[in-house]
Amino acid sequence: MKFFEKLPPKQEKEVCIDCDKKNQKDLPSVSTSGEGMPCELTYTFVSKCMSKYAGQVAPCAEEWDAFRQCHRDEKNRDTQSR
Repeated sequence: MKFFEKLPPKQEKEVCIDCDKKNQKDLPSVSTSGEGMPCELTYTFVSKCMSKYAGQVAPCAEEWDAFRQCHRDEKNRDTQSR
């Protein structure tokens, strides 16, 4: 077996779809989780993180997860109170 036959096949270059600015969405200008809303604090963390990382979602995954969980919890509270 020749040396070059032992090498693994050439890997395709990974493409980060979210890294392309044209695929990123701006945060809403009017927040449904703004002042006085139940998830205001968690949204503030998301907003600050997104600003810090220039709109990149991946570094803010923990903040987004907490925000989604807050909304799930609020939705469950609304459903249980009916």
